[in-house]
Amino acid sequence: MVVIPAIHGSERTVLESMSMGIPPIVYPYNKRAHSYIIEYINSGTQNPREFVVQNYSAQKYADIIMDGIS
Repeated sequence: MVVIPAIHGSERTVLESMSMGIPPIVYPYNKRAHSYIIEYINSGTQNPREFVVQNYSAQKYADIIMDGIS
């Protein structure tokens, strides 16, 4: 279990936790970190790791950069 009590920041920790298949518990007033949890819930993916790989992986960023260059 990963508990993130921070009011600000910790977005990387949320994504790292999810990439290991562990949905973190995030302080609800930490808007940005909590938004990853909401995005995951609404994504329809089977597990947190799949969500991160599909949306926040290095390959995903590389694809976005290449699209921007084209």
